[in-house]
Formats: sequence, C-alpha cells, structure tokens
Amino acid sequence: MKKLFLMISLLALCLTGCGGKEITRSPKELAGAVLANLNGALFKEADADYVENSFDFEKAPDASALYFGEEFGVEFGVFAFADNESARKEAKRIEEYLAREEQSVRDLAALYPAAELSARLARYKNASVRVKGNTVAYFLLSDTDRTAAEAAFIRAAK
Repeated sequence: MKKLFLMISLLALCLTGCGGKEITRSPKELAGAVLANLNGALFKEADADYVENSFDFEKAPDASALYFGEEFGVEFGVFAFADNESARKEAKRIEEYLAREEQSVRDLAALYPAAELSARLARYKNASVRVKGNTVAYFLLSDTDRTAAEAAFIRAAK
C-alpha cells in the first residue's frame, strides 16, 4: 500500500513538475538557494561516497549536492542527470531510498518508541521528490522548511 502511494505520488509530481528544458544551474547552486531559505538551519554537505552508497541509481548523476541537518533525519539533495528522461527514471530510485530509510526508522521505533522517532517518521511521511528538467531534488524536512525549500528550488531552477 505504501509503495503504491509512493508510486502515485511520484507520478503526480512528474506530471506536474517534469519536462521542460534542462536546468543549467548546478546542484550546488540550487542547493545554495534552498539553504538560503531554511531560516539559518545548519546543514553539512555529504560526501560523494554517501551518494554512491545510499542511492541505487541506474546511472550515477552528473553532479549532486546532498545536505544533512543538525537534527538526525533532516536532509535534502539535488541531483543533475544527463537528460530529462534519466531524471524521471532516477527519481524513482530516490523514492526507494526514502522508503528504505523510513522502514528503518519504523523498525527502530517499534523497538524503542520515542518522541524523536515519531518526529522523524512524520518527516518521512511528508517527504517530497521534485523533478525539474534534468534535475531531481528531494526534501526530508519539517513541513514549514519543506515548503520553503521546494519553493526555493522551483524558483532557482527556472
């Protein structure tokens, strides 16, 4: 059921956010625009090894920028792919990454119920993946930050 919901969500996002021209700004530039709209929250950039080992991409992105927040389970990433079709296909891999991570938190919460884990699960429930041209971004943030981050990404990707 959850996978069906994720697939429907992805399809809806693709129908509303896919297509268009290839994005010329780099993932780092787009991530910078997102960071500027996150009300001073502190984020640290992940290294390339994390991207390579965490996402099961069919074809590696041309460039990426992935950031983790101070609070565990707060992150966002921007990935540039060769073309629009690749971006749409690889967005599914990002959805799968989010689903795997959410399941890990669910398993942990079943063993050790805690308010912090409930907050993390809420972020996974509201996580989003956006496709704009040849670029994909995902947001695992609080509702307020996610809304601001998505808007910043869409504005910067024009």
